[in-house]
Amino acid sequence: MNAGERIKIMRKSLGISAEYIADKIGVSPSTIYRYENNDIASMKIENLKMIADILGTKASYILGWYDEEPVTATIPQDEDSSKEKSLMTLFRQLNDDGQDKVCEYTSDLVASGRYSLDRGKGSGSGSGEESA
Repeated sequence: MNAGERIKIMRKSLGISAEYIADKIGVSPSTIYRYENNDIASMKIENLKMIADILGTKASYILGWYDEEPVTATIPQDEDSSKEKSLMTLFRQLNDDGQDKVCEYTSDLVASGRYSLDRGKGSGSGSGEESA
């Protein structure tokens, strides 16, 4: 498997668009597609590093120096990790303004106390009702 194939497989498995990666590293989406299709013989090392960071891996894995993807973060395998993965997949698809809004909204939810973990289960948290 070549570097482009690894990028494409990882990008799709994370639900990240080529447009998102292109925007983050400052190239056109067609450049990302050309990387993935091996139409560009060599990519800049800076771009490779940024793509690896976005995909949550290492450049050495993308280059094929390792057969198995290196673990870059330890995430507990419970029901919360799937929620976190889903949230992060959606978050990565937002532009900077959208990401700022998510952070602001999340801070408001925590500050309200209504949705805090210490409030306990079954005490109205996560009921979907919003107060006016």
